Amino acid sequence: MSIRFYQKQNPTGLGRNVKLDQQSGYTTKTISPGMIHELQPGDEVQAVVPAGQASNAKDFISIQQRLAGSGQGLSYEAVSRDMSQVNYSSARQGLLEDQRTYMMWQQFLIEHFCREVYTEFVISAVLSGQLNIPDFWQDKRRYLKHVWIPPGWSWIDPLKEINAYKIALNTGQDTLARICAERGEDWRDVLKQRAKEYDFAKSLGLDLSVLTGGDKTGGAQQTQNGNTAE
Repeated sequence: MSIRFYQKQNPTGLGRNVKLDQQSGYTTKTISPGMIHELQPGDEVQAVVPAGQASNAKDFISIQQRLAGSGQGLSYEAVSRDMSQVNYSSARQGLLEDQRTYMMWQQFLIEHFCREVYTEFVISAVLSGQLNIPDFWQDKRRYLKHVWIPPGWSWIDPLKEINAYKIALNTGQDTLARICAERGEDWRDVLKQRAKEYDFAKSLGLDLSVLTGGDKTGGAQQTQNGNTAE
Protein backbone atom coordinates (compact mmCIF):
# COMPACT_ATOMS: atom_id res chain seq x y z
CA MET A 1 0.00 0.00 0.00
CA SER A 2 1.29 3.48 -0.82
CA ILE A 3 2.34 5.94 1.90
CA ARG A 4 0.04 8.87 2.60
CA PHE A 5 0.44 12.04 4.63
CA TYR A 6 -2.02 14.37 6.33
CA GLN A 7 -1.43 18.00 5.61
CA LYS A 8 -2.99 20.49 8.05
CA GLN A 9 -3.25 24.20 7.60
CA ASN A 10 -3.72 24.80 11.33
CA PRO A 11 -2.21 21.92 13.36
CA THR A 12 -4.07 21.57 16.68
CA GLY A 13 -3.02 18.57 18.69
CA LEU A 14 -2.76 14.95 17.69
CA GLY A 15 -6.46 14.21 17.16
CA ARG A 16 -8.12 10.83 17.32
CA ASN A 17 -6.48 7.49 16.48
CA VAL A 18 -3.14 9.18 16.11
CA LYS A 19 0.04 7.48 17.32
CA LEU A 20 3.51 8.88 17.85
CA ASP A 21 6.39 7.08 16.14
CA GLN A 22 9.11 6.51 18.71
CA GLN A 23 12.00 6.53 16.21
CA SER A 24 11.14 9.51 14.00
CA GLY A 25 8.96 11.46 16.40
CA TYR A 26 6.28 11.97 13.74
CA THR A 27 2.65 11.27 14.32
CA THR A 28 1.18 8.32 12.46
CA LYS A 29 -2.34 7.12 11.74
CA THR A 30 -3.51 3.73 10.52
CA ILE A 31 -5.45 3.63 7.26
CA SER A 32 -7.37 0.49 6.29
CA PRO A 33 -9.05 -0.36 2.97
CA GLY A 34 -12.61 0.90 2.68
CA MET A 35 -12.41 3.18 5.67
CA ILE A 36 -14.23 6.53 5.79
CA HIS A 37 -12.54 9.12 7.97
CA GLU A 38 -13.73 12.65 8.48
CA LEU A 39 -10.92 15.18 8.35
CA GLN A 40 -10.72 18.42 10.24
CA PRO A 41 -11.35 21.67 8.37
CA GLY A 42 -8.27 22.50 6.28
CA ASP A 43 -6.86 18.94 6.46
CA GLU A 44 -5.75 17.21 3.26
CA VAL A 45 -4.50 13.71 2.43
CA GLN A 46 -1.59 13.45 -0.02
CA ALA A 47 -0.14 10.27 -1.52
CA VAL A 48 3.64 9.92 -1.91
CA VAL A 49 4.46 9.22 -5.60
CA PRO A 50 8.21 9.17 -6.40
CA ALA A 51 8.94 11.39 -9.41
CA GLY A 52 10.48 9.92 -12.59
CA GLN A 53 9.61 6.35 -11.74
CA ALA A 54 7.00 5.61 -14.40
CA SER A 55 7.88 8.17 -17.06
CA ASN A 56 11.46 6.91 -17.54
CA ALA A 57 10.73 3.18 -17.53
CA LYS A 58 10.89 2.88 -21.33
CA ASP A 59 14.21 4.70 -21.57
CA PHE A 60 15.63 2.65 -18.71
CA ILE A 61 14.70 -0.65 -20.36
CA SER A 62 16.07 0.57 -23.70
CA ILE A 63 19.41 1.50 -22.13
CA GLN A 64 19.67 -1.88 -20.41
CA GLN A 65 19.00 -3.69 -23.70
CA ARG A 66 21.63 -1.60 -25.47
CA LEU A 67 24.20 -2.40 -22.80
CA ALA A 68 23.34 -6.11 -22.90
CA GLY A 69 23.59 -6.17 -26.70
CA SER A 70 26.87 -4.25 -26.89
CA GLY A 71 28.41 -6.68 -24.43
CA GLN A 72 27.60 -9.52 -26.86
CA GLY A 73 28.65 -7.58 -29.96
CA LEU A 74 25.06 -7.13 -31.15
CA SER A 75 23.02 -4.07 -31.99
CA TYR A 76 20.05 -2.83 -30.00
CA GLU A 77 17.70 -3.76 -32.85
CA ALA A 78 18.92 -7.37 -32.88
CA VAL A 79 18.46 -7.72 -29.13
CA SER A 80 15.15 -5.89 -28.70
CA ARG A 81 13.60 -6.55 -32.16
CA ASP A 82 12.64 -2.88 -32.16
CA MET A 83 12.99 -1.49 -35.69
CA SER A 84 11.06 1.71 -35.13
CA GLN A 85 14.14 3.95 -35.06
CA VAL A 86 16.03 2.67 -38.13
CA ASN A 87 16.03 3.28 -41.87
CA TYR A 88 17.56 1.22 -44.68
CA SER A 89 21.12 2.52 -44.21
CA SER A 90 21.24 2.17 -40.44
CA ALA A 91 19.48 -1.21 -40.52
CA ARG A 92 21.95 -2.54 -43.10
CA GLN A 93 24.94 -1.20 -41.16
CA GLY A 94 23.68 -2.77 -37.95
CA LEU A 95 22.97 -6.05 -39.72
CA LEU A 96 26.47 -6.19 -41.18
CA GLU A 97 28.00 -5.66 -37.75
CA ASP A 98 25.73 -8.31 -36.26
CA GLN A 99 26.66 -10.75 -39.02
CA ARG A 100 30.33 -10.41 -38.10
CA THR A 101 29.47 -11.50 -34.59
CA TYR A 102 27.35 -14.38 -35.88
CA MET A 103 30.16 -15.46 -38.21
CA MET A 104 32.58 -15.64 -35.29
CA TRP A 105 30.16 -17.84 -33.37
CA GLN A 106 29.51 -20.01 -36.43
CA GLN A 107 33.22 -20.46 -37.07
CA PHE A 108 33.83 -21.37 -33.43
CA LEU A 109 31.09 -24.02 -33.55
CA ILE A 110 32.43 -25.39 -36.85
CA GLU A 111 36.01 -25.70 -35.60
CA HIS A 112 35.29 -26.97 -32.08
CA PHE A 113 32.15 -29.05 -32.58
CA CYS A 114 31.00 -29.72 -36.14
CA ARG A 115 34.40 -30.83 -37.50
CA GLU A 116 35.01 -33.09 -34.53
CA VAL A 117 31.59 -34.71 -34.87
CA TYR A 118 32.04 -35.19 -38.63
CA THR A 119 35.49 -36.76 -38.23
CA GLU A 120 34.40 -39.16 -35.51
CA PHE A 121 31.24 -40.05 -37.44
CA VAL A 122 33.12 -40.98 -40.63
CA ILE A 123 35.78 -42.95 -38.74
CA SER A 124 33.08 -44.81 -36.80
CA ALA A 125 31.26 -45.63 -40.03
CA VAL A 126 34.46 -47.03 -41.57
CA LEU A 127 35.32 -49.09 -38.48
CA SER A 128 31.79 -50.52 -38.28
CA GLY A 129 31.78 -51.42 -41.97
CA GLN A 130 28.97 -49.03 -42.90
CA LEU A 131 31.37 -47.31 -45.29
CA ASN A 132 33.57 -49.55 -47.42
CA ILE A 133 36.67 -47.48 -48.23
CA PRO A 134 39.68 -49.79 -48.72
CA ASP A 135 42.34 -47.07 -48.73
CA PHE A 136 40.76 -44.90 -46.05
CA TRP A 137 43.62 -45.19 -43.57
CA GLN A 138 46.25 -44.60 -46.26
CA ASP A 139 44.57 -41.41 -47.48
CA LYS A 140 42.46 -40.40 -44.50
CA ARG A 141 42.97 -36.68 -45.00
CA ARG A 142 41.41 -36.75 -48.46
CA TYR A 143 38.31 -38.60 -47.28
CA LEU A 144 37.86 -36.38 -44.23
CA LYS A 145 38.20 -33.16 -46.21
CA HIS A 146 34.94 -31.25 -46.15
CA VAL A 147 33.46 -27.75 -46.10
CA TRP A 148 30.79 -26.49 -43.72
CA ILE A 149 28.33 -23.96 -45.16
CA PRO A 150 26.41 -22.19 -42.38
CA PRO A 151 22.92 -20.73 -42.93
CA GLY A 152 22.86 -17.65 -45.15
CA TRP A 153 21.64 -14.14 -44.47
CA SER A 154 18.46 -12.62 -45.78
CA TRP A 155 18.49 -9.36 -47.75
CA ILE A 156 17.14 -6.07 -46.46
CA ASP A 157 16.61 -4.77 -49.99
CA PRO A 158 16.87 -7.71 -52.46
CA LEU A 159 17.14 -5.52 -55.58
CA LYS A 160 20.05 -3.44 -54.25
CA GLU A 161 21.87 -6.48 -52.89
CA ILE A 162 21.50 -8.48 -56.12
CA ASN A 163 22.71 -5.56 -58.25
CA ALA A 164 25.70 -5.11 -55.94
CA TYR A 165 26.55 -8.82 -56.25
CA LYS A 166 26.19 -8.67 -60.03
CA ILE A 167 28.52 -5.68 -60.37
CA ALA A 168 31.07 -7.17 -57.98
CA LEU A 169 31.02 -10.49 -59.84
CA ASN A 170 31.31 -8.93 -63.32
CA THR A 171 34.17 -6.64 -62.24
CA GLY A 172 36.09 -9.43 -60.53
CA GLN A 173 35.71 -7.98 -57.02
CA ASP A 174 33.86 -11.03 -55.72
CA THR A 175 33.44 -14.73 -56.49
CA LEU A 176 30.42 -16.92 -57.01
CA ALA A 177 31.63 -19.22 -54.25
CA ARG A 178 31.65 -16.45 -51.64
CA ILE A 179 28.32 -14.99 -52.78
CA CYS A 180 26.64 -18.39 -52.58
CA ALA A 181 28.26 -19.08 -49.20
CA GLU A 182 26.76 -15.87 -47.81
CA ARG A 183 23.36 -17.15 -48.89
CA GLY A 184 23.99 -20.55 -47.30
CA GLU A 185 24.36 -22.38 -50.63
CA ASP A 186 27.09 -24.35 -52.37
CA TRP A 187 28.17 -22.75 -55.66
CA ARG A 188 28.61 -26.19 -57.23
CA ASP A 189 25.01 -27.10 -56.45
CA VAL A 190 23.84 -23.77 -57.86
CA LEU A 191 25.63 -24.30 -61.18
CA LYS A 192 24.46 -27.91 -61.43
CA GLN A 193 20.88 -26.87 -60.80
CA ARG A 194 21.09 -24.07 -63.36
CA ALA A 195 22.47 -26.50 -65.95
CA LYS A 196 19.60 -28.92 -65.28
CA GLU A 197 17.08 -26.11 -65.67
CA TYR A 198 18.54 -25.01 -69.01
CA ASP A 199 18.69 -28.57 -70.33
CA PHE A 200 15.12 -29.28 -69.27
CA ALA A 201 13.86 -26.01 -70.75
CA LYS A 202 15.69 -26.79 -73.98
CA SER A 203 14.01 -30.20 -74.16
CA LEU A 204 10.68 -28.40 -73.94
CA GLY A 205 11.62 -25.96 -76.69
CA LEU A 206 12.03 -23.02 -74.29
CA ASP A 207 14.89 -20.52 -74.29
CA LEU A 208 15.81 -19.39 -70.77
CA SER A 209 18.61 -17.13 -72.05
CA VAL A 210 16.07 -14.36 -72.64
CA LEU A 211 15.54 -14.20 -68.88
CA THR A 212 19.23 -13.59 -68.21
CA GLY A 213 19.80 -11.07 -70.97
CA GLY A 214 21.91 -13.27 -73.25
CA ASP A 215 23.83 -16.42 -72.42
CA LYS A 216 23.61 -19.06 -69.72
CA THR A 217 26.01 -17.15 -67.48
CA GLY A 218 23.38 -14.48 -66.91
CA GLY A 219 25.29 -11.62 -68.51
CA ALA A 220 26.33 -10.16 -71.82
CA GLN A 221 28.85 -11.92 -74.05
CA GLN A 222 32.06 -10.26 -75.21
CA THR A 223 33.44 -10.70 -78.68
CA GLN A 224 37.13 -11.10 -79.51
CA ASN A 225 37.57 -7.37 -80.20
CA GLY A 226 36.24 -6.49 -76.76
CA ASN A 227 32.82 -5.28 -77.85
CA THR A 228 29.78 -6.34 -75.90
CA ALA A 229 27.16 -8.42 -77.63
CA GLU A 230 23.74 -8.97 -76.15
